[in-house]
Amino acid sequence: RKNKSKPENKIPRPQNAWVLFRKDYEANQRMRFPDKALKMKNVSTDAGDVWRNQPSKVKRFFEILSRLAHEQHKALYPGYKYTPKK
Repeated sequence: RKNKSKPENKIPRPQNAWVLFRKDYEANQRMRFPDKALKMKNVSTDAGDVWRNQPSKVKRFFEILSRLAHEQHKALYPGYKYTPKK
């Protein structure tokens, strides 16, 4: 994989519930195992397994966080429209 730097003017996409959950899961794993080097592939796979088994209340919590993140994103980047690369 080539190490490409991100363009400085590129606007990040708003974070959805899964992205926020995965970010939280990774942070918790880093706190639980501070001396262990985490492989992102394993973290994502494990987080996906945990996410699928979460009760609806937990998923709902992250959906609400996602809505708040989207509102904040709209305020920071008015007029943003996602345009995927072709």
